[in-house]
Amino acid sequence: MMEDYTNKHEDSSNSASFLPKHLRDMRKYLLIQNSGNLNELMNWTIIILGCRLFLRVDEVLSLQIESFVPQYFAVKEKKVLSLCVKITRKTGDDESEDQHFQVHDDPYYPEFSPVRPLLLFIAASKRMQGYIFPVKEQMFEANATKAYHCNDFLNTLHYLVKDVLGMDLSSGSGRHHLYAGTHILRKTALLLAYWGTKMGKINHSEMNIHHGGIPIEDLAAIYNDPRNDSMLCDGRREISTSIAADLGDAATLFALYSRLGNRDPDQMVGPYMPISMCIANASDDSHPINNKTLPELAAWFVFDIMEVDKDTVLKANIPLLCSMAHSLDHADNAVNITPTNILEELRAHLPPDLFSQVAGHLSSSNM
Repeated sequence: MMEDYTNKHEDSSNSASFLPKHLRDMRKYLLIQNSGNLNELMNWTIIILGCRLFLRVDEVLSLQIESFVPQYFAVKEKKVLSLCVKITRKTGDDESEDQHFQVHDDPYYPEFSPVRPLLLFIAASKRMQGYIFPVKEQMFEANATKAYHCNDFLNTLHYLVKDVLGMDLSSGSGRHHLYAGTHILRKTALLLAYWGTKMGKINHSEMNIHHGGIPIEDLAAIYNDPRNDSMLCDGRREISTSIAADLGDAATLFALYSRLGNRDPDQMVGPYMPISMCIANASDDSHPINNKTLPELAAWFVFDIMEVDKDTVLKANIPLLCSMAHSLDHADNAVNITPTNILEELRAHLPPDLFSQVAGHLSSSNM
């Protein structure tokens, strides 16, 4: 149903976007089903980095080891909570400025963490400097000097979209079509961010819908003070017809998901965590001190925290490595599902008499 909406209601000038299930299916294909070699790990890391950092494909491919700022990494005991990356933003025809963004680990749904696959890829490829995602000929070069070509990655992305996901990028009329192009990861990031703010919190009886499907209070907040809107800051975007349409698509797709009522686990996302840091050094007093470079942190993460032997890394046993990284215990950062959360969910779906019995049982079992 949601896929049908995506296929039929996006304007031809807009990029397509992935739903959470699409991302999970691509990850499963790349890291498990399709041999899971280092090249597939690279493809997945590019996808999830773009989707969590609001980046275009070409921006992800341009990232270098030197783009990351170690003094703003958040490392606590044996956990890498977040990394920090510096992105250059154009502010005029001949002007630009650097902006810092946090790259958060996702303890709620580790499969959507960009931190773990990035550290795995850097350790397995032995990258020390230069481009993180290089041409295949430089996959194991310590200093990669040539970035992965954008067109080559887009060809891989088109294959994933059409042959693996089976997405139909043409409308019923055949006159308009969606694009799986450079902006698809950026638009998906907005969808994940919006869904993360709404997941489990929406009240259908009180939801006031604006044209395009976005709740009026959300759109009003953006128009009233766009500078304070986290999603727009994170996406390096200002309010416009385009951003309103993208938010409208995300809101309508979430409304469709919510009305289905089946809480499909493949469509679940964790809470949205803002990433933009206008003043990077403002975090000094709150972030745990990190004294490792990105390659050093990757080696520490793989060999010390995951306790992987070097032979496993050298053989690039990617499915095993990804499984180990996914299962790391980050429970102290994960969602705390209290009895209140459970009761609120049950109240919406159970008859009153049955709900009273279940609520009484839960209360007695937690005394």
